[in-house]
Amino acid sequence: MRRSKAGVSPSDDQLLTVLDDPASASVNPDSLMFALLRWDKASLSALLSQFGAAVGDLTHFDTFRKIYDAFALVQTMGISAAALIAAYHQ
Repeated sequence: MRRSKAGVSPSDDQLLTVLDDPASASVNPDSLMFALLRWDKASLSALLSQFGAAVGDLTHFDTFRKIYDAFALVQTMGISAAALIAAYHQ
């Protein structure tokens, strides 16, 4: 948790707000989750599906951590999560 918080919002509790109610924090493409984490809605949906999870499951830190780590790879590679998943399954 410390690593995630330090990398995202070290001086405030915005990440905790996202984890407390991820559904509300991801309603729109400009919602807190997407603004804070620099995630996009389509990739979040693809990753949640890949891990058999739903947005509400992000309240569980182990699920959030999987998605957070997967997004790190997606962002490093500069491709969508759907493209990464498709490449993985080929």
